[in-house]
Amino acid sequence: VRFQLLPSLELSAEVLGNEASLTVKLLEADGTYSTRSGVTLYWVVTGGYLPASRTDTLDGQSHAVLKDFGPLTKVKVGFKNYPSKTEMVL
Repeated sequence: VRFQLLPSLELSAEVLGNEASLTVKLLEADGTYSTRSGVTLYWVVTGGYLPASRTDTLDGQSHAVLKDFGPLTKVKVGFKNYPSKTEMVL
């Protein structure tokens, strides 16, 4: 039986006023950065406006912009069957 591990995700944000630029990087099971493209990521936020709830990776990275969010807004990103693989509070 072969098991394939889901890649880990590294989430970062750059906040400028009431807008946040979000970046996710894929990490392979051994901890190295992945260069896979076409992996669909699912985004969930507890406040604000996120124009796209799904994005695809390009060279192991994906980006989104969160607008008009308030204090303690939670951002979650993951995969279709594991939507909260990683999260952060802005």
